[in-house]
Amino acid sequence: ELIDAGGQDQVRLVADGQADLTVTDFDAQTDQEIREINGGQLDADSLTTVLIDHSGYGYIGMNARNVCVGDDAGSEASRNLRRAFATLFAAYREEAILSYYGESARLIEYPISAVSWAAPQPEEDDYRTAFSTDVDGNEIYSEDMSSQERYEAAKEAALGFFQAAGYTVEDGKVTKAPDGARLSYQVQIPGEGEGNHPAWQILTSVKDVLEQMGITLEIRDFANTADLWNALRAGTVEMWCAAWTAGVDPDMYSVYYAAVSRDGEGAGSSSQLFRIEDLVLDEMVLMAREGENRT
Repeated sequence: ELIDAGGQDQVRLVADGQADLTVTDFDAQTDQEIREINGGQLDADSLTTVLIDHSGYGYIGMNARNVCVGDDAGSEASRNLRRAFATLFAAYREEAILSYYGESARLIEYPISAVSWAAPQPEEDDYRTAFSTDVDGNEIYSEDMSSQERYEAAKEAALGFFQAAGYTVEDGKVTKAPDGARLSYQVQIPGEGEGNHPAWQILTSVKDVLEQMGITLEIRDFANTADLWNALRAGTVEMWCAAWTAGVDPDMYSVYYAAVSRDGEGAGSSSQLFRIEDLVLDEMVLMAREGENRT
């Protein structure tokens, strides 16, 4: 018999004997609740817990056409603008994810589930932390840095990217945007209108840092997830938070391939939410479909 739990607590239904089994997302709150019922254990006589790795991942995305300088979404200035935001988002991931999930989630540095056979591994020579270099390609973090020092390093790197994007930077603050760019951007998140989302803390932390830098980051929290996806498909969103569920074959064609023609023109496919139009990326995506060697 299937029970529609609705707004009820799924763990509590099992604990009270109203259900024998439940499948639920596992976060820090769920972990704490199970341990309270089980006397500090995840797996005990009261409740048996089985953790299963998910073949997907959460991400923060950007629409390249909407977060750019001028009309050229692929220009180096436009890329540096997006790198400025991405550097800050990446810096605040660990604290936010640990707070929301506890030890039941892990950070990934590449857009592929860590459980995939094709996921890059830390022991590989070319493995890198996401967005951990400055505009000159220098590493911005060192192993002995405290959390606060890492945040400051990310902030300095972001200022460098803003400046390289054509923004005027004076005394550690952005004072003027280049033509075709702005001092205010919006990020959208399906947090049920209450900030109930693993990336919420990332956004609020980065919002505060950007405000210190002279940039406004507006956070729009959707109560209805469908509203976000409708806006994404329409191409009106600048930045957003979402998640992918991947299959056994990590084919990036439907996610990143933009069908760019040889002269660099052409509209991306309707499923291409990021609006990336890059011939080199397209060719790499096609090459990756030809074999199992991801290099």
